[in-house]
Amino acid sequence: MLMSSEINLRPIYCLLRIVLLICTQNVVILMLPRKSFTESLKRTVSFTSLMTGYGMHGRGEDALSILAEMQKSSLSPDGVTFLVLLYACSHSGMVEQGLKYFETMDKDYGLVASSEHYACLIDLLGRGGRLTEAWEKITKMPAEPSSVVWVALLGACRTHSDVELAE
Repeated sequence: MLMSSEINLRPIYCLLRIVLLICTQNVVILMLPRKSFTESLKRTVSFTSLMTGYGMHGRGEDALSILAEMQKSSLSPDGVTFLVLLYACSHSGMVEQGLKYFETMDKDYGLVASSEHYACLIDLLGRGGRLTEAWEKITKMPAEPSSVVWVALLGACRTHSDVELAE
């Protein structure tokens, strides 16, 4: 039988921090010192979880600063991280930064954009009122656009009252 002194509880505490962050983004982001969180478990999921919380609440600059910390820790963003970055930029009005990260995915990290990445890109452009550019991106997609991509475009058309493009 293992004694409690023989069990390393640190990974469990780190996992609990991540779960708490995901479940209660508002409260944890304000209560949990970011430095403590990122130093406790230097893994892509930790940084991506923090970026998600900031992105959900329109704090895109904070999400991007987490990416910088992640890269300083010699961790590379993955496909989920880029989804979160696009989402954070979209919900923070940071269209140019979001476009830059979309291009960086393939060029710098060799990650192929999925339909979900394109949906976030279309949402980003749509929220920024750049519907023509969103349409152009859809027409140049390497694969058939998914329903999620079309929903993102239609939502932007509704927001900006562009009936012609919606049809």
